[in-house]
Amino acid sequence: MSPQGAIAYSFGLDISSKAMKFIPIAVILILLTGAFTSSCRHYPSAPNDSTKCDTCCDTCHTDTTHHPCDTCNKVSDTTSHNFEWTEYTIPSRSTLSGVAVFSDNLIYAFLDKLFVFNGATWTETKVTINGKNYLPLFTDSYVFGMSNEEYWSVSGNIIYHGKKYSVDEFRLDQIGIMNYPIDGGVRSCWGPSSNDMFFVGDTGTIFHYDGANWTKFPKPTTKDLRSVWGTSHNDVWACGYNTSKGQTILLHYDGNSWTEENISITNNTITGGFDGVWACDSAGHKFVATSGALLIRKTDNGNWRSDSGLVPNRLGDGSFIGIGPVGNSPNDMMAIGGWGFIAHWNGKDWKRYDQLYNYGSAIYYTAAFSIKGNIACAVGSKDGQSWIAIGRRKQ
Repeated sequence: MSPQGAIAYSFGLDISSKAMKFIPIAVILILLTGAFTSSCRHYPSAPNDSTKCDTCCDTCHTDTTHHPCDTCNKVSDTTSHNFEWTEYTIPSRSTLSGVAVFSDNLIYAFLDKLFVFNGATWTETKVTINGKNYLPLFTDSYVFGMSNEEYWSVSGNIIYHGKKYSVDEFRLDQIGIMNYPIDGGVRSCWGPSSNDMFFVGDTGTIFHYDGANWTKFPKPTTKDLRSVWGTSHNDVWACGYNTSKGQTILLHYDGNSWTEENISITNNTITGGFDGVWACDSAGHKFVATSGALLIRKTDNGNWRSDSGLVPNRLGDGSFIGIGPVGNSPNDMMAIGGWGFIAHWNGKDWKRYDQLYNYGSAIYYTAAFSIKGNIACAVGSKDGQSWIAIGRRKQ
């Protein structure tokens, strides 16, 4: 697994629209790229799980996933579901837009300012941008936390690189990467190091930063890209969709070029839109999961499979709560969604944390989620106030 593979993940829709309930038929709206739309229901084209079983059974003997139609149940290891959750709020803040877990006693939460958790309390902390105090900061941003209090944040035309409380700012019009706002903005970023960062955005824009130079890739698609994640420089995934038609796109980079991944599950093509992708490398065995309303996952030697009917995000009317994946390993993964929806995959089954989940709440959404080891943190808004939930896994 990459060194930063489980530290931070943010989700996206403009803060102003998060309190609304959307019920699209063919189009999966934005769920992951700066703030997570909790109040979203989706009607995706779900695969038929009753078709021939051997098409969805992984061929790699080290796979730890399971599906009802598998003929080879290969669960070899599981992790604990036993997270205990504590909820917090920050007075005078109605929402938070980003989070990064660095250790048991160090968590950063972002909005217009930086808030630092020391294991007991949250403290507002001043930062400098290009050596000067500057606001607003991080609002409606995607945040990718790395290690040693280092993080990257993207928001439309702006890219921030933070090292503790000192932040460098880059603007797309200054670095010449995107014709903003004509081509839209940058939505997500990921990298194995700050000298090897990938950025994706609207109209299929993908570019790279090597610590000194910015390089734009030829566009492999014109669809809007909402999320990027990988395991190394030679194994990077990006996903998104056409916002007017809901056409899904999933791209893979092998170190030389980007190619489109053809996803089919039990002879059905996934439609609607992918909003988030997460990948990891566990003991040399690559694993990737992507989602909008359905969570789709595979191992490097296996077929794509849907967890439709397994992830407990299905509502009584047949719609699904939009979710996004993030985790530590193939058998230690979370699916995050609206209304406080957090579910954990342990390698064998899914568990939803019902003490956080409340579909009846009118304004309740997760803007970002981060996990590292046995500490997880969700931030967003609940009933008009900022909302933070910290999960501590008991062994």
